[in-house]
Amino acid sequence: MMILETAHDDARTQTLILLQKAHARAHTPAQSGHAFEAQSEKLAKVRFFLALEGEEPLGCIGLMALEPGVAEIKTMHVVKAMRGQGIGRQLLKHALELFQ
Repeated sequence: MMILETAHDDARTQTLILLQKAHARAHTPAQSGHAFEAQSEKLAKVRFFLALEGEEPLGCIGLMALEPGVAEIKTMHVVKAMRGQGIGRQLLKHALELFQ
């Protein structure tokens, strides 16, 4: 598995954002939904990282810097078939190391 930074408008990133949003809608009350739209202007301020196996996206994380050394997780998703394998943990670790 490799982790790489990607643009917010990368097709793989967009697909994972939409999967995360669908998952959130299915598992949280309507009034608790805080996911942003996959085409939102806010996404341009977010740094995205994809976990890939070959060309297959396994998961993504998006963080936005708030100030030096401080970032907010804006989105995070691992495809259902790959959960429980530590991919989310590796994405988070990789992204946080870049923001320290």
